[in-house]
Amino acid sequence: MSTKKSTEKTYELKYTGWLTEGTNSTVYLHYGTQNWTDVTETKMRKLKSCYKTEITVPASTSISFCFRDTEGNWDNNSGNDYWYTPSIGETYSCVEITETSTPTTTTTSTTRGTRSTSKTTSSTPTTRKTTTSTRRTTRT
Repeated sequence: MSTKKSTEKTYELKYTGWLTEGTNSTVYLHYGTQNWTDVTETKMRKLKSCYKTEITVPASTSISFCFRDTEGNWDNNSGNDYWYTPSIGETYSCVEITETSTPTTTTTSTTRGTRSTSKTTSSTPTTRKTTTSTRRTTRT
């Protein structure tokens, strides 16, 4: 019998960068973990004040990311890409990252060709804001 454990965290990302200004284009989050390995892209949902999505990645891993729209424009932080490391919590004016769940541990056991999976989570999810975002406000 072999047992494999992995722990994951879910993060909510909100984007208010220049790709959101005056466009009806769709915005995508393009990201990878541990210096652009396991690259994935996900469509972001357009809200009134930003674009938003959730991603689940291995806990304690760094996330490399940038944004693109359907018109071929990329926001890659002026060629530096955006980075997030849970223990550091980088801050960008146009990106807000919030941890939306406690770590989830998935245990997979294999016995003589039979596979079973169990998932363990804390009964109380936590939300922890780990970066800040500047908001534009208009006063009348």
